[in-house]
Amino acid sequence: MSAIALRQIRAVIAVCEEGSFTRAAERENATQSGISQHVAAVERTLGVKLFERSPAGVVPTPAGLRYYRRCVEAVGML
Repeated sequence: MSAIALRQIRAVIAVCEEGSFTRAAERENATQSGISQHVAAVERTLGVKLFERSPAGVVPTPAGLRYYRRCVEAVGML
């Protein structure tokens, strides 16, 4: 099993809260492609799609929303 890095968790949180990879990147002081790569890595590790992507923005899937809530809880505990 692969570990998921804190920066990847923060990327998922930012995308979920911002509804955009671009705004998440600005918030995290990262590039859009970097945020996208972090999210894709988490999706590969978990084996689930976390976000529905469209020209209108990004919306979490039901699995993505559950994962987001767990991430927020875990980061809050740190």
